[in-house]
Amino acid sequence: MSGRAGRRGLDPMGTVILLCRGAVPDLPDLHRMMLGRPTRLQSQFRLTYPMILNLLRAQELRVQDLLRRSYAEFPLRREQEAQTRRVAELQGALSAQPEVDPGSDIGRYHEAVGALRRDRKELMRRLADSVSGLRVLVPGRVLVVSTRRHRNALGVIVQVTPSPSGRTFTTLVLAEKPPEGGGEPPDPPDAPLPEELLLTRLFLPDGPCGHALEQLQAEDFGGVTTKTLRVNPETLLQELRSRHQHRDRPALGAALQELLRLAGGAPPIPLLDPAGSLRDPQSLEAAARIRELSARMGTFQCVHRPRFQQEYEQFGMRRALQEQLEQLRFQLSDQSLLLLPEYNQRLAVLRALGYVSSAGAVALGGRVAAALSTQELLVTELLLGNALAPLSPEESVSLLSCLVSAGGPRQPPPPLSDALGKWWSLGFAGFRWASMGVNGFNGCQWV
Repeated sequence: MSGRAGRRGLDPMGTVILLCRGAVPDLPDLHRMMLGRPTRLQSQFRLTYPMILNLLRAQELRVQDLLRRSYAEFPLRREQEAQTRRVAELQGALSAQPEVDPGSDIGRYHEAVGALRRDRKELMRRLADSVSGLRVLVPGRVLVVSTRRHRNALGVIVQVTPSPSGRTFTTLVLAEKPPEGGGEPPDPPDAPLPEELLLTRLFLPDGPCGHALEQLQAEDFGGVTTKTLRVNPETLLQELRSRHQHRDRPALGAALQELLRLAGGAPPIPLLDPAGSLRDPQSLEAAARIRELSARMGTFQCVHRPRFQQEYEQFGMRRALQEQLEQLRFQLSDQSLLLLPEYNQRLAVLRALGYVSSAGAVALGGRVAAALSTQELLVTELLLGNALAPLSPEESVSLLSCLVSAGGPRQPPPPLSDALGKWWSLGFAGFRWASMGVNGFNGCQWV
């Protein structure tokens, strides 16, 4: 082993002298030592009850300040300066956004739209992972595709490919015809109306019909229809890869014409109810929330405002800035500390034992436990409960040595005196919970 070569920040190079007790390692081993990936450093900082009690008694330093200085919090501390600058930028961007009309219900509508979309995605994921999904989501099934690029556009599954993260669905989707100059048509604005969310209004191209071949996941489906098309996947994929006109690709032209007919038909194309085939509680709860949110869509008045699309987009941008700001403030606060849950749990134990008051003052039991380093809660309970009074000094030392024994082969306990046996049956059994449940004490060994 050797230390760092050169002075950090001063020397670009340094010299390492490797002293070997035996033979010099082979050249490949030396290359791995010099150029290999170093061992990942892990924080060995551990919270203990005496540490917490001593910090609570100190007025100049908080426990949270000590946790923030530990190596476990180094990644957060390293990004703190950049996060602070980002908070100032977000606050400036948020103040530049127009205020929301207090008389509008667009905030509640935006929240309902987000909840409806999340529940639908969750339900589609569960359907795709179920046995019913294996039977339903097959080539030829007509779907309602709801992505950033395609809003309520009908599509037909052409191919299903399994993957570790879930099945991928190669889908032929109705779309606007690309511009003559090339490129992709612009994405539609993200301001959905209630009829679009309820899937009663489907996408229809403004001019000649275009198409897109998309690799979709189950959460990209807005709904699964009851219709299936008789398609030949291999022929359809072969025609999609060719660059001939639609008249030279009969399978593609027939599929697009059928999708157009279904999208423009009246009444709307019927949809399958995923909750009818899914019986797990999570799916049923998601389906119930979807029904409730769908029933509320007609009660919002903001969708009738003349500037609804602009106001919805502005509110979405404002809400996104607020969420980023809240996330950064959380990362800069004490609540993001990795060891904070363990600290709160240990503090709750100390308060339950009466060592720390609700105001944070350390009581007599806490001062005793703060002076100990091994099994501090158990020993403190023994001392304050006067459990060692009936024992002789030798017997007390024998019992307390069980808490610091280094281990070794277990020996059967020696015969106990009357006082020691009485203490064992009454005292030790009463205090054993403190070491087993709190300190991980796995038993005692007689010395």
